[in-house]
Amino acid sequence: MPQIKPELGYYTKSTLACPGGAMSAISFIEDPVPSVCVSDVQTCQPDSPPFIVSTQCFPAPSCTPGCNNGKCVENNKCQCNTGWSGANCDVPVCNPICNPLKGKCASVNNVNQCQCNAGSTGPTCDLPTCTPACAVNGICSSINKCTCRNGWTGAQCTVPPVCYTLKATNPLVCSAHGSCIGLNRCKCRPGFYGLKCQSLHVCWTLKTTNPLACSGNGTCIGTNKCKCKTGFTGVKCEIKPAATTVLEAEDEDEEDELY
Repeated sequence: MPQIKPELGYYTKSTLACPGGAMSAISFIEDPVPSVCVSDVQTCQPDSPPFIVSTQCFPAPSCTPGCNNGKCVENNKCQCNTGWSGANCDVPVCNPICNPLKGKCASVNNVNQCQCNAGSTGPTCDLPTCTPACAVNGICSSINKCTCRNGWTGAQCTVPPVCYTLKATNPLVCSAHGSCIGLNRCKCRPGFYGLKCQSLHVCWTLKTTNPLACSGNGTCIGTNKCKCKTGFTGVKCEIKPAATTVLEAEDEDEEDELY
């Protein structure tokens, strides 16, 4: 068996074949790492099928200028760690990918994240920013542009709508029974109707504000129209939940047994 002087290097694959074209099984270290080589062995085994065990020692690879966030696997070839790319593994990779038109990926305190250009924000820099910020009644739809909701207006959506001379923020707006969602547009609470939510629905002679309306088990939301509480049914919500009825029946049976 030939011997070689120990030296720093690494083991790699070697493709060899036994005499007569028999198949070979190769023994190697898949991931090249610096090792101390002590022998170079090529032996054809007599087993069936014959095979060669091969270990060959080569000098450790060299990469210039180096692999910043990876390892050198071949001369001037880097294998980058997860989250890095580039010839020298010095280009950070963000996941999800940053919008290249609105930002770039950067490593901050060893964490890859998108650094957004002015006017953009969000994990991938796809969201616009508004300065000053939009109020709660609006959203930033593009750079420094607010889109208002529910009838609000103004650059930052700070101007409330008006319903019949009263601002939306006035507690008496829409007869105090609804919300002003636009110019002279009231959204009434259940049980009220009318342009100003000034009228009450009536269910079988009882107004919606009457606690006995809909048998006390629901809300009058329209003329003779009840919205029942969970479990109650019937046009007037007069039918109790089945589970409650069974429980009451059991209680009655227990009382009968006491007498």
